[in-house]
Amino acid sequence: MISVLIIDTSAVVRRELGALVSRQTDMRFLASVSSLESAVQRLRREQPDVIISGVRIRAGTFSCPIVSFGASGTVRVSRPDCNMVDWMERHGRRLMHAVRTSSVGRATRKRTVRLLAIGSSTGGPPAVELLLRGLGPAPPGILIAQHMAAGYTASFADRLNEVCPQQVSEARSGQPIEPGQVLVAPGDQHLCVVQRAGRLYAMTNARETVNGHRPSVDVLFRSVASVVGAAAVGVLLTGMGRDGAQGLLEMRRSGAMTIAQDEASSVVFGMPGAAVELGAVAHVLPLTRIAARLRSRAA
Repeated sequence: MISVLIIDTSAVVRRELGALVSRQTDMRFLASVSSLESAVQRLRREQPDVIISGVRIRAGTFSCPIVSFGASGTVRVSRPDCNMVDWMERHGRRLMHAVRTSSVGRATRKRTVRLLAIGSSTGGPPAVELLLRGLGPAPPGILIAQHMAAGYTASFADRLNEVCPQQVSEARSGQPIEPGQVLVAPGDQHLCVVQRAGRLYAMTNARETVNGHRPSVDVLFRSVASVVGAAAVGVLLTGMGRDGAQGLLEMRRSGAMTIAQDEASSVVFGMPGAAVELGAVAHVLPLTRIAARLRSRAA
């Protein structure tokens, strides 16, 4: 089923388009909202497969396909008016075809998860441990940027390796990223990903701090957005400040799934909260539900 969100300022248009979507046997009418602000609020709870919009949306605002009508829209027809019956007869079928075509493209882009990137700070070590325990032994390769000083990340990785089902170690620059393997950014080193001959590799560096941090979550997330794109998932866990919010937005704009830990289960909601405010997050979830959502996405 193709889940559809409708955005339009007219209540009549929202009602009639919602009814049209509901009549399609392969579509699920998710909701209709009157503004972009309301759409952002809705997308914090659930991600539609396609958005139908009668308002102008800036490119990159949402990660899902947008079918818009108007002179510059995906479906080049006049905007619906009060005579909706006539408009539906002339343009409804074309609009629904555009929705189906867009959803097929989205499914193709998201068919494989190659990499999971996790960022965390205050309260992060136990949150990361709980998340990894819930993922099982064979997730995609995982990179972790935890705000932690040099000399502590090796013991943090060793602890995770003892209690989690994956193989966990401190990242070494240039090592390949394998499925079921977890690499933790070394303290005082940025961690990023590169691709060579179709394979993903972890790279570390000691360049200047970002947002006051090294490792920085933004550095990790931005590299993942650039190299892996829609085949990645980004998770921002508990932490103070804003590190990771902009990088997670870049991941979302690249087509990746983005998840933030909710306020109730966070020790500090600073980093995930900043990402939510920025529109970088598709799913805001309690810590105990994130692993299940990731298993579902990988499947």
